[in-house]
Amino acid sequence: CGWGCRGSGARGAGLPRSGGAAAARAGVSLIAAIGGPAMDRFVEAARRGGVPPSAIHRFVDSRTAAGAVAGLLRPGDVVLVKGSRGTRTDVVVDHLVAVA
Repeated sequence: CGWGCRGSGARGAGLPRSGGAAAARAGVSLIAAIGGPAMDRFVEAARRGGVPPSAIHRFVDSRTAAGAVAGLLRPGDVVLVKGSRGTRTDVVVDHLVAVA
């Protein structure tokens, strides 16, 4: 699953929300959210925090996201890839490195 799935109880459920809110406060200009229900909570918190819907891109898996994310980036962009082993965000990183 995605962000925060291994947490337990209210803390586990709150991790995606706090992460989305933190992303909004940080002023990120693009979110590529990969995964299931936990990422839905992350995205919703980012939207509520002020990240425009046009800056949020949802993907069900990393293979689908890899090429799309590479196409969204521009020279000089700073990228943070965060995810669980189950989500396989390493696939996205490998693709970004290969096309850089």
